[in-house]
Amino acid sequence: MGLKRNILLVGIGRRGVELTRSISLIHDLPYILDENIFTYMPTLSSTELRKHVASQRENFIGNINKYEQLIIIGDLSEKISRSSIPVLSYFAMSCGKEVYNIIIMPYRFERSILYDAMTALNIINNYSSCIIILDKDAVLTNNPELSDIDTAKVINSFVLKMIDLLLSFRIEFKDNLVNISDKSDINAAFKEALKMLYNSSKPDDVHDAFLYISNRNAKLRDVEELSNHMEHIFEHANINIVFTDDNNGLLLITSSSNKFERCDPLYKITYNMDDNIEKITKIGDLRLPNMEL
Repeated sequence: MGLKRNILLVGIGRRGVELTRSISLIHDLPYILDENIFTYMPTLSSTELRKHVASQRENFIGNINKYEQLIIIGDLSEKISRSSIPVLSYFAMSCGKEVYNIIIMPYRFERSILYDAMTALNIINNYSSCIIILDKDAVLTNNPELSDIDTAKVINSFVLKMIDLLLSFRIEFKDNLVNISDKSDINAAFKEALKMLYNSSKPDDVHDAFLYISNRNAKLRDVEELSNHMEHIFEHANINIVFTDDNNGLLLITSSSNKFERCDPLYKITYNMDDNIEKITKIGDLRLPNMEL
């Protein structure tokens, strides 16, 4: 699995637009934003917004026709992303495109939207060639002193790293939950990423591990020791050491998203769409009380 150069970036919502513009600037890739596809009206309900997005199907397909692959980026904390990304992913895949989704999940305390976000995530997963999930809550849980702006900086940094991996054919699995840590102390980064991993998965779930070492303060003995630890802990993973001008960090990629499946413990939701738009606008209407991640 890997991306060719006939790629279109699709940025949805505030975070998706910000990241799309950054990626386009770095990699010289074409892009469209939500404003090029539909008019976002914040007063619309999620169901009304899905109908509105669906009504722009021909406009969207016209924008993506000449591209083979799409990278759709958005934060499911935002209603615009929860409502539109499942529909756009479905439309893109239905006309033969390879669809890559980079999805940011909400914080745990955003209880009112967690269920809708999980529902949207599972629909996206059905209509995606490859999905990459970044969990804001896992970053905050291990760094409670961070502000939302600080958390966004960490997430954004690793989204850019994931794009690099996609473009270099380093992502081999369809489902990818990313555990990340970004610290000046590489040993602290390693321990933090492990804590994040154990919140939702286990070492055997890791299929790729990337240790990012800052060129500014790298001690090669520490790098060697950590590399040996990683080979021992992640026996089934590909271990990669990457020297960078950014901060030290660790990126662990698993093929498990069980953390978010807990929002639907009875598996009552059907995560498929079909051409009858009245059916695809009903996602997220069901509520199960007191769901905990």
